[in-house]
Amino acid sequence: SPRTLAELITLRPDELEGTDIALMNVLCAEGLPGAEDLNADECLATLDQWAHHAKQEIDRNYHHFRKNPAYYYHSEAFYKMLMLAVVVYEDFGVRYDLSRLAGPAQANPDDGFFKDSNEVFLGGLLSDRRTGTCSSMPVLYAAIGRRLGYPLKLVTTKAHLFLRWESKMER
Repeated sequence: SPRTLAELITLRPDELEGTDIALMNVLCAEGLPGAEDLNADECLATLDQWAHHAKQEIDRNYHHFRKNPAYYYHSEAFYKMLMLAVVVYEDFGVRYDLSRLAGPAQANPDDGFFKDSNEVFLGGLLSDRRTGTCSSMPVLYAAIGRRLGYPLKLVTTKAHLFLRWESKMER
């Protein structure tokens, strides 16, 4: 695994495929304003702990899915992601930074969005701030979900990033 941004950018595409998305995200913040005290090992350890806790809660509440699968659209994937979102929100206190809630039409190059790496990368979510944006929150869910074995992919659109569960349709 790469330990620095310089090491990360030397990896071939096939080597990047096996690299933890959270590690890549944290390393990409290296040297940026707001990331001066960001520690990759601490971030990854936090995500490992969060994933362990999320798995316990998802498993503990699985009886809700079995009791009423229609509530979850008969989709175990939907249940798991809904529960993951609940755990991240309720147990870890992660919130969307409401000061950054604007659509692409309101985007302004002078809004200061990129002046603090904590608003763009995982640092803000894994710090005491526990806030993020559509740039960082999908990465957080992907990092935790992939630790749980979920087939999650990041998807980009105009000025937005979201998460997709990518597997065969459930029946």
